[in-house]
Amino acid sequence: MRVSPADAMPSESTSTPGAAVGPFTRVVAWCRRCTGAWRAARRRAADRRLMQAMNAHELRDLGIGRGEARHWADAPPVERRR
Repeated sequence: MRVSPADAMPSESTSTPGAAVGPFTRVVAWCRRCTGAWRAARRRAADRRLMQAMNAHELRDLGIGRGEARHWADAPPVERRR
């Protein structure tokens, strides 16, 4: 049985409406993921600087010590809870 190129391609009715298809949309998605990762890294760096500027009393109020400040700044928000 021979398959024509038209039969090999999905028709408009069988594809999901609004589905991202093609290399351009993959590049856009990759750029968005990179941007999100960059923003998260900048946010962690700002948190780290903020915690390094705190004195021991302020860190104790948060329930962490000087040695834990970097770990808490780099940890995902879920792991920051006690």
